[in-house]
Amino acid sequence: MSETDLLSDAVSELYWIALPQFTPRRTALAGQARKAGDTAVAKAITALRKPTKAAFVVNRLFRTDSRAVSELQELGAELRRAQRSADAHQMRKLTGTRKALVDELTEKALETAEERSPSPALREEVVATLKAALVETDVIALLSQGTLLKSIEWDGFGFSSAPELSVTASTAQQSEVGPAAPLESRVRKDLGAKTTKTAAANRTSAAEVRKVRDAERAKEAATAKREKDAAVAKERKNAEKARAASVAKAAKVLAMASATEEELQQTVRRLRDELDTARQDLEKAKETVRRATIAQRRATQALRIVPATNS
Repeated sequence: MSETDLLSDAVSELYWIALPQFTPRRTALAGQARKAGDTAVAKAITALRKPTKAAFVVNRLFRTDSRAVSELQELGAELRRAQRSADAHQMRKLTGTRKALVDELTEKALETAEERSPSPALREEVVATLKAALVETDVIALLSQGTLLKSIEWDGFGFSSAPELSVTASTAQQSEVGPAAPLESRVRKDLGAKTTKTAAANRTSAAEVRKVRDAERAKEAATAKREKDAAVAKERKNAEKARAASVAKAAKVLAMASATEEELQQTVRRLRDELDTARQDLEKAKETVRRATIAQRRATQALRIVPATNS
């Protein structure tokens, strides 16, 4: 087995096994390489750093699920296209897709690492690392190696710290470029430079997105105002129409009441006339009765005065 294969096997094993086993197993593997006479490999193995728990969880994910790499690459490319085109609608849509994918991969990573009751801090670090992988293509390419040493966080303008990976090289490569640690330093330096450039582009794209978003909000506000004004005008028109209908109805009722009142007044006048006539007739009748009574009385008296003709 070549030196490169020995080192590669050591890396694959150390960045897969449970964290408590990392240090003793690294010592054992370095000792085996030293006994086999591979001093350079033994030094390279000894230089391998133990990952944090969050990095261990992420490494487990990338070492077991190649689909995670392709999904993050595809979604990251879509996000960058939407940002470059300042498509605010597409950005909102993809933001929801990003959350769903990151949540899914986080759960899968914790399950693969057998973290059944992860702390909120651990979950946040895994989520932050997966989100950072969507920002820069080189990051996801490096993370796919499964040798992350600590979590990564993207603060919107760049990485809060450059991604740290356990970078290894063959003995021949080390003789040309130096030991593993300087190589890792150069990778972080190159990535940092690219991150700075990406951050500047992201700031420009973010400004464009904000401009489009502000224009959309202004348009939505204008539309909302027009709709509100139209609703108020319609409500006012309906209210005026209702008032006009009420006035018309009241006028109709008033006309009917006035007509009824006039009819009743005419009836009252007629009845009064009839009553006056009846009273006059009554007085005439009383006078007739009075005169008849007098005539009857006089006739009766006359009969009493007339003498008898035969005795």
